[in-house]
Amino acid sequence: MSKNKTILLVEDEENIAYVIKVNLEAEGYDVVHSETGSAALKELEANVYDLLLLDVMLPDFDGYHVCRQFREKDNLTPVIFVSASGDTNSRLKGLRIGADDYITKPFNLDELLLKIERLIFKNNARSKHEVVYFGNCWIDFTAYEAKGAQGSRVKMTKLEFDLARLLIDNENQAMSREALYDKVWGYDGDNRPNSRTLDNFIVFLRRYFEHDPAQPKHFLSVRSVGYKFKR
Repeated sequence: MSKNKTILLVEDEENIAYVIKVNLEAEGYDVVHSETGSAALKELEANVYDLLLLDVMLPDFDGYHVCRQFREKDNLTPVIFVSASGDTNSRLKGLRIGADDYITKPFNLDELLLKIERLIFKNNARSKHEVVYFGNCWIDFTAYEAKGAQGSRVKMTKLEFDLARLLIDNENQAMSREALYDKVWGYDGDNRPNSRTLDNFIVFLRRYFEHDPAQPKHFLSVRSVGYKFKR
């Protein structure tokens, strides 16, 4: 199991939350715990998670509401309901509003861990080629659509998508200007355009996807090298 996969656990029962959290962390996951639906929605708005583990009965509003709200902006990240309500109608309701699975309490911990591992693996394989989430933004490289930092769709050119794709595919790795020109524009050697061309494209990506383009968190400059992408 690869490290740094992050799970949002939404559970108001302290003892159950503790057991799940400890066991998930023992498997190498990072776990963030929310006790209410409103706290969970704030977390989901501010951060990207690899999986949402969601109780149905919560103090403020139910997990179904959280799932509906979440699915309005994210149709890919796996959601598992963990609930004491195990009747058929409850299960069907959870699945119909977008959950990937529904587990009834009390549950077998090994089964839950296996379901989580498989859903995250499946989603990573799928989203690698389709949608990438970072911050509160996403880019769909199949449909050529994107949502920016201000919450609205942004219109990007094919070259902007290609540049973003290359940087994201090489996440956390500094890409030289030469490599970016060669792979995105197809220029090499003396055929490369003025170096400001690349800089201007980065400016546009920052305008789309950074809350503060002057202080970027995702599309970063690497002094004397070029640029890199960071989630």
